[in-house]
Amino acid sequence: MTAAKGNLILTRRNGQRIVIGEDIVVTVVNIRNDIVKLGIEAPRDVLVLRGELVKDGHGEDQRILPADEDK
Repeated sequence: MTAAKGNLILTRRNGQRIVIGEDIVVTVVNIRNDIVKLGIEAPRDVLVLRGELVKDGHGEDQRILPADEDK
């Protein structure tokens, strides 16, 4: 059985953080006009990608493997 996915929408200001699980922290580093810079602290084994690198042209997720697993 898989857990249901949902959206959580938060409002944050410069310097504020969001904690995901026990070991991932997302910090708002800067907000200027419509650009938000985020800092992400995560263990090295957690793959962090921008959304446009994960979606194909049809909006479907593609599997992306860490470099050492695609051999």
